[in-house]
Amino acid sequence: MCLAIYKPKGVNISKRYLKNAFDGNPHGCGFCFPRNGKLVVEKFENSFSEFWKAFNPLQGKNKMLIHFRFATHGDKGIGNIHPVLFGKRESYALIHNGILNIKADEPKSDTVTYAERVLSPALERFEFSHPALQYLIETSIGSGNKFVVMRTDGKVAIFNESSGHWHKGAWYSNCGYKTERRWSLSGCVNTYWDKIHGNSPKYYKAKNWDTIKSDYVFDETDFTDLSASYVDPKVESFPDYEGTSNHQLLIER
Repeated sequence: MCLAIYKPKGVNISKRYLKNAFDGNPHGCGFCFPRNGKLVVEKFENSFSEFWKAFNPLQGKNKMLIHFRFATHGDKGIGNIHPVLFGKRESYALIHNGILNIKADEPKSDTVTYAERVLSPALERFEFSHPALQYLIETSIGSGNKFVVMRTDGKVAIFNESSGHWHKGAWYSNCGYKTERRWSLSGCVNTYWDKIHGNSPKYYKAKNWDTIKSDYVFDETDFTDLSASYVDPKVESFPDYEGTSNHQLLIER
């Protein structure tokens, strides 16, 4: 489901948090920051070490947008990795967590398409901090989507801020940075059984998916949804992102 992060100047994010995010979102990562009236953007397709080497010396000195991508629309090329530059003279950068209900201009992603079709013309008509713009964008994208936009002067706007959370001075669009390993859009974890049923299986086995370790269950789905999906003590059906049951995991004790 991607992870979008806004880091104010003077805040440092641990390497462990960022590596967790990278491992769970394998389709590219990037960051941006303002410098001399422009936005400096760095993108990386498949190397956390390169990302960290470029990012770490800069992070304490700059406010930054950071993103780890899990592709759902468009190709996996560098053009669809966030932050996405848009607007006249590339005056804005966008990071996004979620899936937009919009027909993407293939091979562009839903994020790039929305930035070009909606955000760019909207920001030509509204002041960046105008409350009407905030209302229109948040209504348009729905609470399940989270945007962070940065302007060349360093001003930042978070759309659907309350759908994410602040932790140690930075804003995160979900809890993916605390996950050691994860699978699927829903981000199931191997501690859910203990929290719901009072005991824990030895391990989970899922065809074509990785076993994971984490303290969190589902970025977008709560424990009520999980309980409703219970089938029997040996086979558990997990709800996917839309809340429908498509994934089967065999549970061995």
